[in-house]
Amino acid sequence: MSPVSASSGYPSPTVAVASTLPKRKVASSVLIVPIVSGDDDGPATVVANSYLDAEAVGEIEVALEALGAKGGAEQLTRIVVPSLPVDSVLAVGLGRERDQWPAETIRRAAGAAARSLSGVETVITTLSDIDLEASIEGLILGAYRFTAFRSDKTAPRDAGVRKISVLTPDTRAATKDIAARAAAIATAVATARDFVNTPPSHLFPAEFAKRAKALGDAAGLDVEVLDDKTLAREGYGGIIGVGKGSSRPPRLVRLSHRGAKTKNSKSVALVGKGVTFDTGGISIKPAANMHHMTSDMGGAAAVIATVVLAAQQKLPIDVVATVPMAENMPSSTAQRPGDVLTQYGGITVEVLNADAEGRL
Repeated sequence: MSPVSASSGYPSPTVAVASTLPKRKVASSVLIVPIVSGDDDGPATVVANSYLDAEAVGEIEVALEALGAKGGAEQLTRIVVPSLPVDSVLAVGLGRERDQWPAETIRRAAGAAARSLSGVETVITTLSDIDLEASIEGLILGAYRFTAFRSDKTAPRDAGVRKISVLTPDTRAATKDIAARAAAIATAVATARDFVNTPPSHLFPAEFAKRAKALGDAAGLDVEVLDDKTLAREGYGGIIGVGKGSSRPPRLVRLSHRGAKTKNSKSVALVGKGVTFDTGGISIKPAANMHHMTSDMGGAAAVIATVVLAAQQKLPIDVVATVPMAENMPSSTAQRPGDVLTQYGGITVEVLNADAEGRL
C-alpha cells in the first residue's frame, strides 16, 4: 500500500506487515523498540515481545544502562546492536510499565521516534505488538514533511522514511486490512496538513476549490463548485459578504460520498470553514501573529480530507461536505460593521464585527 497526499504530491511511506525480523541486514534502517522505566529509578527495560531473542534484548538493555536511559515517555535513545539486521536501534520510552497503554501513548511515541530519523529510509518496529493502528498512524505522521517551498539550501538532503515494517504475530488478510486503514487515516491527516501548510499566496479560494475538486474527482465523489457569480445569483449573502474585500473572490464546494446501501443507512453532513486568510476585514486584527491566519481554513482541510477518506474506505453511509471558501480582506469593497446581509434562505444579518466571518 502506498497512499499519496494529492495536495503536495509528497508520498506517505509504504507499510508492510511482518511476523519476524528480516533475515538479512536492511540498508538505511532502524528498529524502533519500546522501553519502560525501571523500578525505583533503575535502568530501562525492553517491553516484552517475541521478535527479539534474549541476546538482542540483553545487548539493548546493557547499552541503555551504560547511556543512562530511563525510559520516560517519548524519550529517545539510539544505539548499535550488532546482532540485529538493522543499522541501529532506536529505543523510545513509554514511561512506567502497565498492563495496557492508551493508543495515544503509542501514537505519540511512534511519532517522536519517526521525527528523529533523518537519513533513514526503512523503519521496523515492535511498537505494533502493543497497538498496530496507533503505531502506523504515529510513524506516518511523524515522518510527514512539507517541503514544497524549501530552497535547495534548506531542503532535506535525504528522501525521508520510505518504508515502514510493522511486526505483529498475526499477518492474515484482516490484519493487513487494519494496517491499510490506519495508513489511509494517517495519509488523510497528511493531506489536511498539506492544505494548512500551503501559504495563502498559493492557496486562495479558487485554487483551494480546484485542489478540492481534483481530490474529490480522484476519489469518485460527486463534486459541485459554485463560483462568485453563482453565489451572488443564488443568494449566498454570507459568503459573498466575507469575500467582498478581496480581489480573489469566494467559492463554495460540495463533495458528496454516496455509500448508503439502504434507506435506513446513516447520513453525515460536514461543514468546514475555508477562510484562506483572515485579516479580520475592516475590523482588522493586530499585526502580531496575523501570519497564523493562513490556517483559518483548517476546518475545510479536515472536512475535505475526511470525505475523501470516506470514499476511499467505501463507508456504507452518505457523507456530504459543504466547504465555503473566502479570503477576508480590508479594502474599499469590503463589508463594513453595520452592513446588513441577506443570507441564503432570506434571513438578514447585521454585521457588527467583520472579524466574525466564520459565523457568516
